[in-house]
Amino acid sequence: MIRYYRIFDVYNSPKKKIVPNRPYTEIYAFLEPFSSSPLPDGVEWRVKKGNRWSDQIPYFEAEVHKFYSARIVEFLSSKINLTGRCYPLKIVGDDVPETMYYSLYNLPSYVCLNLERLRDPYTPDDTPIFLLPADGTIPVGILTLDHTRYKIVDEETMRQMKEMKATNMAFEEAYAVTQEEWDEMRRHNRWTIGSLLKKAIATISK
Repeated sequence: MIRYYRIFDVYNSPKKKIVPNRPYTEIYAFLEPFSSSPLPDGVEWRVKKGNRWSDQIPYFEAEVHKFYSARIVEFLSSKINLTGRCYPLKIVGDDVPETMYYSLYNLPSYVCLNLERLRDPYTPDDTPIFLLPADGTIPVGILTLDHTRYKIVDEETMRQMKEMKATNMAFEEAYAVTQEEWDEMRRHNRWTIGSLLKKAIATISK
C-alpha cells in the first residue's frame, strides 16, 4: 500500500475563475484529464471573478475543471513527459496574467476502487480513496482516476509542491493498493479498514 494525494482547492480562496467563449456543452469533453485531444482552435478565456492569480484556477461555474500555472507545469514536466498532455490557454481581456496557464489532458489513468467515496456524500469522510495501478506498476508524478476528473500525485510530488508554496492547492490522502490488499479489505467492514490503514501507515513510516 503506497500513499498518494488528491489535489483539490483551498475553499473560500479569492482565486481567479475564468470562462470560455464557447458553451460548456461544446468543450467539456476536451477538458477531461483523460481526453485525447486538446481544445479546438478559437477558444478564448476571460476572467469571471476573483482577485488573485494562483497556481490552480478553476473554470467558473464548472469548477471540476482546473488549470495550472506555467511553474506548476514546468515542475510536473520533470516528473512525467507532458508532451501531448498539456496546452496553453488563451486568456484575453483587461485582466491577463503575466504567466501562461495550461490545461492538462491525456494523463495516465488508474482505476478508482471505491468510486462511491467520491460520489456518495454519505460515505464517511475518513474513508480514503483507493486506486489500483495498471499491471502492478507504481505511478509517479501526476495521474487521474478512471471516470473522474480528480488528479492524484505521489507523495514526493505533493511534498515538493508544498515546498514551492503552490497556491490554491490542498491535498487529501489516497492509497495505491494491490488487488490482494483490496480483496482483504473487502472481507472486512469499513470500520476495520481504518485499522488496516493504521497498520499500513505504520509500515510505510518505518
